[in-house]
Amino acid sequence: MKKQTLALVTLLIAAPAFAGEQKPGGDRPVHEGDIPVTFSSTLTYVSDFVDRGQSASDEHSAVQAEFVLTHDSGIYVGTWASGIDFNDNQSKIEVDYFVGYEHDLGDGWSYDVNAMRYTYPDADETVRYDFYELTGGLTYDFDVAVVNTYFSYSPDEFGDSGEFYYYNLNADVPLPHDFSIGGEVAYSDINDEVRFASPDYTHWRLGVGYHWRGNDLRLDYHDTDVNKGLCADLCGPRFAFSVARSF
Repeated sequence: MKKQTLALVTLLIAAPAFAGEQKPGGDRPVHEGDIPVTFSSTLTYVSDFVDRGQSASDEHSAVQAEFVLTHDSGIYVGTWASGIDFNDNQSKIEVDYFVGYEHDLGDGWSYDVNAMRYTYPDADETVRYDFYELTGGLTYDFDVAVVNTYFSYSPDEFGDSGEFYYYNLNADVPLPHDFSIGGEVAYSDINDEVRFASPDYTHWRLGVGYHWRGNDLRLDYHDTDVNKGLCADLCGPRFAFSVARSF
């Protein structure tokens, strides 16, 4: 795992040379100069990669990176990658590719639509891990809090598990001295629960963040309503720490 993580970091740090960075979301920079395209990147360490309430790293740490090109019009393209471990002797890395459009409607409202391709390069093709998702989201900034809701749909989700619907409501509240609190509640509606290895379920998160010397630190508590006998320890209650830095 250490060798794979080192290889992942090396690859992702080298990526900007070829391109001319908790996946798409969050504030993106707006370029005000002559060139209408902005490049941004984010490198993240997580103590446990919790994806939609379930550990995708077998409760181990992971390194993640995102690279995004954003046009002043609101169109963006990018890639996101993370070390993973499904404890099934398959893929140890997830690499996602996305394209989307983000638009400010004024008066604190904005929306974001995107399409994402999830890939697992070193997994056997027979397990059919790769899939597409379409997402649409709406955000409102109250000044004292930012509230976002979004919906994702896949015609054939992870593991060839059929149609998938995902509903998410989340909020972030800035506090004095560079602190913040945030949380979310979400529901996953899965067509083929056997192939997905999980029933339909609700998950929630509550955490605190701190911006320190250009780094974003977070400590989050996650849990789901999945019967623990159906997914061992991977969807049980857990704390996860992360530190991210954007460039």
